[in-house]
Amino acid sequence: MASKKTSRSAVTVKDVPAAAFVKTYAAHLKKTSKIQLPNWVDIVKTGTHKELAPSDPNWFYVRAGKSYQIFFNVAFNNCNLPFFLLLF
Repeated sequence: MASKKTSRSAVTVKDVPAAAFVKTYAAHLKKTSKIQLPNWVDIVKTGTHKELAPSDPNWFYVRAGKSYQIFFNVAFNNCNLPFFLLLF
C-alpha cells in the first residue's frame, strides 16, 4: 500500500483568530519572563478617560501581545509601516 503524504502548510498570525493568539502569546510572555514589568504597572491608567488602573493583573502582557499581533499584520501586509509606527 502506498502511504498517503500529508502536506503541512505554515500557520501564520493571520491564520489564527486574534483573540486566541493574543491570549496564548500573553501567556507565553508571562511564562518566559521576556518582558520585565515596570514599577508603575499597578497604578497606571490606560487612558485619560479612565479613573482606575486595569483590574486584570496580566493586562500588560495582553497589551504587548495585541501590539505584536497588530504589528505583524501590518508589517507583512505591505502597508505603510513608518506611518503605522507613528501611532505608538
